[in-house]
Amino acid sequence: MSFNTNENSVGFIDYGLDPSNLNLTTGDSVYSQSHTIKLTGLIMGRKYYYVIKALDKFGNIATSDQQ
Repeated sequence: MSFNTNENSVGFIDYGLDPSNLNLTTGDSVYSQSHTIKLTGLIMGRKYYYVIKALDKFGNIATSDQQ
C-alpha cells in the first residue's frame, strides 16, 4: 500500500477483518513523505478494513478515515 504525507513522517497501517478491531499493524521506520508498506497475513477473498497513520518527529499523529 502506498501513500504520501505533506511532511516527513513514519507511516503505519492498522488493519483487520473487523472494523471495530484493527488488530494488525505494520509500518515503515524511515521519516519520509512517500510511504510504501506491505500488508502481510492477508487471506484471499476476505474484506479488510484499515486506517493509515503518520507520526512526525514532534510526536503528532495524523489518522485517515477508516477504509
